[in-house]
Amino acid sequence: MKNLHLLFRAITLLTVAAVFCDLPRLQAAELQDAVAAVVGDEIITVSDIVNETRPFEDALRDKYRDKPDELARQTEQLRRSTAQRMVDRELAWCEFKTKEFKLPPEPVQKRIDEIIQNQAGGNRERFEKMLARDGMSFREFEDKARKMVAVDMLIDEMVRRPVHISPADVKAYYEAHPNEFRQPGRIRLAMIILKKDGRHAAAFEETVTTIQRGLNGGTAFAALAKQYSEGPNPTAGGDAGWLDEKDVDAVVLSLKPGQSSAPIRKTEGVVFLNVLERQTAGPAPLSNDLAKRIERKLRVQDENLRYDKYVAELRKRYRVKTFF
Repeated sequence: MKNLHLLFRAITLLTVAAVFCDLPRLQAAELQDAVAAVVGDEIITVSDIVNETRPFEDALRDKYRDKPDELARQTEQLRRSTAQRMVDRELAWCEFKTKEFKLPPEPVQKRIDEIIQNQAGGNRERFEKMLARDGMSFREFEDKARKMVAVDMLIDEMVRRPVHISPADVKAYYEAHPNEFRQPGRIRLAMIILKKDGRHAAAFEETVTTIQRGLNGGTAFAALAKQYSEGPNPTAGGDAGWLDEKDVDAVVLSLKPGQSSAPIRKTEGVVFLNVLERQTAGPAPLSNDLAKRIERKLRVQDENLRYDKYVAELRKRYRVKTFF
């Protein structure tokens, strides 16, 4: 018996290694008996893993069509990470069954409806035909959906819900990582552009002089932009948005917010610039948007740590054997 077991294990390992590393283009039916992992009483076959990864592998083949080595590496990585995730979820399912948690029918039905909507446009008859082509009954699909919801609820309860990131946590992270939130020097500009061959071509120099006199006399830059500019957003006062300091003319760097430049001569025409706002280089202020970004980052980090710890605890309680 021991020798037979070792022979079976050797064959399994060789098959799994081939599928994960060498990537022969095998069909799922050929892989049905290749055991990738055993969790509790559940067996995960290589075909189970390939069925999960198939849509993503199609995308990888398109992306790395001319890079076979990178395609092989990316596909192996995808299959291994998917296999590990499937093992983790089977462990959570073992825990759910052992603890005899109650599963409300409403979220299960919602998940079923969502899947049917996404895969068959909400048409149950069409969806059942799709299942039949894959060798699955609707009852089996319902059981699978129930299992998915149960595992999600358990992980939510044990991993996600206990996470609490306070404003103090966000501020502490912000202050401890100033270089992570540095912003470049930026200038928000408005422009008036006159084109030599544009609508002012017949009186080009006179129009330049009129705009210059208007600016010198206190006429609002935005009003002149609306009237004369052939550049971006004339109806919005010529607002061209934010630009990096390194991307603007040196003359602009000497201007303060509210100040306008003299006419700048270009081959195509003339440009007047007005500085609307300036943002100096340095740490970005802890705005609401930045605080939310930091909070999301800390939450993900905490959830990942809790997830790894929780799965490690489950591995101690339930039998796990992997062949990949």
